[in-house]
Amino acid sequence: MRKTIDDLGQITIEESGMRFGSYSSDEIFDIEESSIHKGIRQEGVQTAEFLLFKIKKNKPIVLIIEAKRTAPKVLNQTRIDKFVKTEKEKIKSETNITFFFDTLEKRLKHDEFFNDIKGKFRDTLALFIAMRLNRHNEKSDALPPRFTQIDLSEICFEFVLVIKEQDPSWRQDLQNKVEKELNPILKIWNLSPTSVQVIDEARAKKRGLIANN
Repeated sequence: MRKTIDDLGQITIEESGMRFGSYSSDEIFDIEESSIHKGIRQEGVQTAEFLLFKIKKNKPIVLIIEAKRTAPKVLNQTRIDKFVKTEKEKIKSETNITFFFDTLEKRLKHDEFFNDIKGKFRDTLALFIAMRLNRHNEKSDALPPRFTQIDLSEICFEFVLVIKEQDPSWRQDLQNKVEKELNPILKIWNLSPTSVQVIDEARAKKRGLIANN
């Protein structure tokens, strides 16, 4: 991730082949590069790219933004489990072995992608709340005032996954899969399923998250 600040103090962030911004310094927080995260990430703490503060319909919202260049096609888990069990029992040739392990590798990469997304959104939300509660002593990169001046109980959260190269036919499956993975988080924090958004680069531009040039 690369962050740049222009002469007017506007911030842009380049990640996964996309340029997010520009944003004023009081509406964005680069949580991934914060000293607090750097101090604990070796403990397995993951974060999304950055936090963005917005007001929608007079309500304060913190968008947790994660960017990916691509995403895998969502696999039918029941079908894959059945396939692995069946193939494991009937492997008889080198071709079958190769096909079996290629499919298994695809499954592992698929699960790794969604586990990564879930972990980043979960940890980012928890770390932000911890920072708001002053659970860390680091002050060098304190949250911008707009993130701290609103009562914590009034803040809504949105988990936004932006995928640069997304097959349009996969979009709804990806949306459903990410919603399912984040469902425990939504329930714990009493958030609506609409808090989860999987969008491509074009839709991110329409929403003003990504620069048009």
